[in-house]
Amino acid sequence: MQLAGQNPEPDQKVPPSIYAALVYSLFQNPAPMFAGALCAAVAAIMTAVKTGNAWLWPCVALLIVTGAARALDMRSPLTTSPATGAVVALVREHVEGPGPDRFLAPEIAAVVGLVQSGAVVTAAEGVVGPLR
Repeated sequence: MQLAGQNPEPDQKVPPSIYAALVYSLFQNPAPMFAGALCAAVAAIMTAVKTGNAWLWPCVALLIVTGAARALDMRSPLTTSPATGAVVALVREHVEGPGPDRFLAPEIAAVVGLVQSGAVVTAAEGVVGPLR
């Protein structure tokens, strides 16, 4: 029995040039990357507030900083404000940008360390002056 619209030829291959264009198009728009990071941060905020767990607040900052840095990397060659650029440059000293799949726990720990140490704020203040 065959369902309507089912391809009778199994494993029909897409030409490599079309496949590459489709995959590349997924990385053209940084909005989904940033939206995903923002939604994860909102979930972490709600969890931190509900549970009272203070250890979740650095995770909120981590999610926002890492997601924003990746989304901004995807916007190249467009540039950011000087303060944002300084924070992204700091993050990139410790964490690679978008690329092949890899184990992210060391990168997450590095960004948590940057947030907890105040280095992220210091990088921004180094460009724009003291933040209030």
